[in-house]
Amino acid sequence: MEKFDVVIVGAGPAGLKAAEILAKNNRKVLVLEKNKVIGPKVCAAGITEKDLTYIPKKLIERTFTSFLMVKNSKIRVKHKLYIVEREKLGQYQLKQAKKAGAVIKTNCFVKKINKNSVIVNNKEYSFNYLIGADGSSSIVRNYIGLKSKVIALAVQYKLDQPMKDLELHFNPQLFYSWYAWVFPHKNYSYIGTGILTSLKQSKNLRKKLDEFTKQQNLDTKNAEFEAALINADYQGFKFNNTFLVGDAAGLANPFTGEGIYQALVSGEEISKKIINPNYKSNKLKIIISKNKKLIKWLFIFNNSPYLLRMFYWLGFKLMNYKSIQNGFIKLLLDY
Repeated sequence: MEKFDVVIVGAGPAGLKAAEILAKNNRKVLVLEKNKVIGPKVCAAGITEKDLTYIPKKLIERTFTSFLMVKNSKIRVKHKLYIVEREKLGQYQLKQAKKAGAVIKTNCFVKKINKNSVIVNNKEYSFNYLIGADGSSSIVRNYIGLKSKVIALAVQYKLDQPMKDLELHFNPQLFYSWYAWVFPHKNYSYIGTGILTSLKQSKNLRKKLDEFTKQQNLDTKNAEFEAALINADYQGFKFNNTFLVGDAAGLANPFTGEGIYQALVSGEEISKKIINPNYKSNKLKIIISKNKKLIKWLFIFNNSPYLLRMFYWLGFKLMNYKSIQNGFIKLLLDY
């Protein structure tokens, strides 16, 4: 049985960032990824200025100095947003982790987790620490025994059409407390939406997305359809010698579905915590505190459709004011 200081399950942004930092600090690290190729994931891949602390500008496909918020009318909000290609981001992080000395194994599905070892493809690897970076349906999270209640279902089409503007569409009748997005990449665009799985409307989510695309005169007949779960049910990140990061920890933004930044931050901060058990993470504290507040508002709106409609009505009335736009961005996007 081969022994490692840290075994990381999942080679997404969180797992690879943790692997890079741990390996740079002379820890023997093994990353186990169930997929054959590292990088591709169901994700619209929009990021903000804060992500550029971790993501080099060479990976940015498109830059937007503003985006459109659409309800009955269109409002242009001045704020920089960026689009990255998830596969390129994954491959970049893979190179960084390997360069640091981490061992990366693909096509490895974890069959069993013990107190100090994992069994993969009939091989057993022992560890001092285990990191669950394996997304919303985390095997490691399940091993710990955590049940996830704040889960969103996201669905989207990939259109072979690079749209002009990045757009957010709000329609409580179709999307409830979430929204529809138009995220243009270099050679294609993602058109999608999401909703909490606890709501009965989630069963008809694709139909609602189809209704939206018809309203927008978008032909999705030959478009690739994708779906994924987003976990925003944070219940802790440290469980004895086991840690959770990214979506496995439930760190995604419950209102927007944003998760790349939270994944990168948690991968960095948890690795620092393993290196120095006395390390205190202010970055994680801010993310956790912000998400808790957003979840409270999300459930208030979900339990009161009238209040939700009033919020959107008043919000769009006031959104023409620059100070309100800044407040909206700070509320939903800033950490």
